[in-house]
Amino acid sequence: KGDPGQLLFQTYCASCHSLDGVKLVGPSMKGLTGSKVKVKDSASGKLISVEATAAYLRQSIVEPGAMVAEGYPEKIMPPIGAILTDDQLDDLVNYIVNLPKEP
Repeated sequence: KGDPGQLLFQTYCASCHSLDGVKLVGPSMKGLTGSKVKVKDSASGKLISVEATAAYLRQSIVEPGAMVAEGYPEKIMPPIGAILTDDQLDDLVNYIVNLPKEP
């Protein structure tokens, strides 16, 4: 039995988010955690810089329109968070946060 977060990523995320830096429909997860990300804050409509933390990832899954990565269209990510349990969300976020860093 594999990592439940990896299985969730492959099932719900991999068609739009790569793990190897390739830009797909959505931003790649490679090197994301801990990096600074420019996002459009839906509340203010302004571009802001945020750190890609576990909390940021979780919010992006649960509320995909709250902070949209610069250069990507709004309202394109489906509300995957609405169909996942809290435990599944934790597994998915932990998988992304713990992806290997560049050597």
